Amino acid sequence: MLHVQESKQTSVDVFSVAMPNLVTEPPQCKMIDDGLRAGFAFLANTEMPEEPELGPDFLEPMLDKADESTCLPPRLTVVLDLDETLSHCRLRQLASPRPDFSVEFEESQQTGFVYVRPFTGLFLEVAAQLFEIVVFTASSQDYADQVLDKLDPDNRYFSARLYRQHCTEAAGGYLKDLRRMGRPMERIVLVDNSPVSLALCPDNGVLVSSWTAEQTDDRELLELLVLLQQCMVHGSVADFLAQRYSLREFAQLIKRRPELLTA
Repeated sequence: MLHVQESKQTSVDVFSVAMPNLVTEPPQCKMIDDGLRAGFAFLANTEMPEEPELGPDFLEPMLDKADESTCLPPRLTVVLDLDETLSHCRLRQLASPRPDFSVEFEESQQTGFVYVRPFTGLFLEVAAQLFEIVVFTASSQDYADQVLDKLDPDNRYFSARLYRQHCTEAAGGYLKDLRRMGRPMERIVLVDNSPVSLALCPDNGVLVSSWTAEQTDDRELLELLVLLQQCMVHGSVADFLAQRYSLREFAQLIKRRPELLTA
């Protein structure tokens, strides 16, 4: 098991893998940036779609059936967001560091400069040996495939790619519904930097810090790898993450006490 240096974070000054439980140590409003504040407000106040029924007469699972013949219990399925989780794309280059590669946006005829989060290569190399890795982005397929082809040129890491068209739209937000994956909910986890993405299955979610390329000393993916290995040894991912972070309970708390986001 990979070990990383213990985080020096003692309070919720950023939403990240290392953050404490959100209910036992709720963040102060001033510590929540506007984007996350809006995301948690969405989580608390939006009526969520009902759970889909899967089967021959309903929605087909989004993932192919897993080969579990030699894997009991089933391997953990890790569903990874792309933008601000594994990489960051911007239209203007930073003075430093230099971008890792560029992509082309066909509709706008613009070039995007892509920065890869520190330790992404190591994370994917190790994680792909331990887990089933799926990437699920709310971005367009054309853009995402350009980035993913660079991150995984030999198709060794990602078993499936899901895009904006696979998201569930609700109140203008793009939600990622793990219930449609065709995997046991006890063995699947969604890693994302947006609370909105986690809205349908918050107890199966890990909220990582948003990475925008300026943070060259970022270690979030190393922290994540340790957490996922902890998830792996628990029978129920949802039970473990609910105890670790209490994302669902925090959203319910915000619904009862909206001043937590405004005070």
